Amino acid sequence: MDGRADSGEWPPPRPEGPILKRSRGGSASGDDRSVSSSWSLWLWPLPPPEPFEFAVEWPLYDVPLTFTEVDGAAIAAAADRAQPYWRQTKSSVGVRPIRAQVTSPGGGTASERQGR
Repeated sequence: MDGRADSGEWPPPRPEGPILKRSRGGSASGDDRSVSSSWSLWLWPLPPPEPFEFAVEWPLYDVPLTFTEVDGAAIAAAADRAQPYWRQTKSSVGVRPIRAQVTSPGGGTASERQGR
């Protein structure tokens, strides 16, 4: 599915990954000397419970390619504490959604960097 149609299938089929999507909305603030932005991100599949890196870059605002290490074990632990919004079916057992938030000075786009 490419987002132009809905199959009505529930739960929807698992997407091929890795996928990192920025949610709609977000927040920003600043003045004439600095800007701070944040967005919620959806990451699929969950990373392994080991350190991995996010890469952030925003050339328009002179934010260079920057890497930050993220604790995959903390993400896995948070996902284990997640509560379902609705009753699970047999086909949805084991699907663990996660929302991650990456905030960087000046905002920018974020992506997962694998195998560094």
